[in-house]
Amino acid sequence: MKTFLLSVWFLGSLSVWAQPNHDAFTDVLRSHVRSGRVDYASIKKDARFAPYLASLSATKASELRGAELKAFWINVYNAYTIKLVCDNFPLRSIRDLAKGAVWDRAFITIDGTVYSLNDIENDILRPLGDNRIHYALVCAARSCAPLRSEAYTAENLNEQLTEQARLFVNDTTKNTFNVSEKKAALSRVFEWYLQDFGTTYADLLTSLARYLPEDTRSTLQANARAWSVEWKEYDWSLNGK
Repeated sequence: MKTFLLSVWFLGSLSVWAQPNHDAFTDVLRSHVRSGRVDYASIKKDARFAPYLASLSATKASELRGAELKAFWINVYNAYTIKLVCDNFPLRSIRDLAKGAVWDRAFITIDGTVYSLNDIENDILRPLGDNRIHYALVCAARSCAPLRSEAYTAENLNEQLTEQARLFVNDTTKNTFNVSEKKAALSRVFEWYLQDFGTTYADLLTSLARYLPEDTRSTLQANARAWSVEWKEYDWSLNGK
């Protein structure tokens, strides 16, 4: 009986240990991120950051499901992007690293498996079918989505992703919508990942419309095919403070 109880306790402990806790990441982000701008020099010296990365690495990621899995991998992507910049700081642009192939560099160890940033985005997160991840993954550039001053959590993930989508789509430095001329100038994020939003520009615009003010939303939803699309220049300079 004692052996059985010990076995149950041990398996229960494994289950508890497998659950990721992102509180430390929230503490770091609240201390060093303001309106999407990141104080990398301060994060580099923050004693809370390395233990958080270690906790990610030790997580039994294969045991995660649903919102917990999605939040975990978004945080992994963002935290290790920050680590990459901090390890090479000062830096003008993340594209200065590895001759621009930085996203293919396998340097992230999670539960004994080594990943690149592209592995996480393209092989884990994008197949989940939620295009709002593109508003949450932060590539350390000024034209990418703004880094939140908090970690993503399973409990709040839907609200967090929707808020990120609304912020990104309505940021006029990234996207503009001319209702009178039916012209949209959009972030190149949507060009690169168009297939995640549909097969045509009309599909893309219809997807974006849900986050826009009523007048623009209704015009797009009425006839998105009448709109033309062009792409804004992408600013790869570091999203530092």
